Amino acid sequence: MSTAGLAPHTTIFCRICCRSPRTNKLIFIDERGSGRSQKLEDASKYTVENMVEDVEDVRQALGLGKISLMGHSYGGVLAQAYALKYQKNLTHLILGSTFLQHVGNQRDSRPHEAEHARG
Repeated sequence: MSTAGLAPHTTIFCRICCRSPRTNKLIFIDERGSGRSQKLEDASKYTVENMVEDVEDVRQALGLGKISLMGHSYGGVLAQAYALKYQKNLTHLILGSTFLQHVGNQRDSRPHEAEHARG
């Protein structure tokens, strides 16, 4: 399963990634409000937590067991958050061209800048 970030739609990302072995099934998700997914009137519904639940809902709706999850760009943030919450549902986590998500009290993902901020 793949979250491709906030691309116009996943067809563009598919052109790059659809060269996987025949043993894998690729499922691309347009996150809520992007690509061909439904646009929401309530902007407060656009949260990482809600989008993580969207990924889990798709996994369950398709009757998938453990999955390999690939996240690119902003989709990598969602994939990381999914892995933190649903690690038991993953066989692999693949991240590309993304950044670290700040969760709770975790240290800043930019250690050298965090050190300067502390003095």
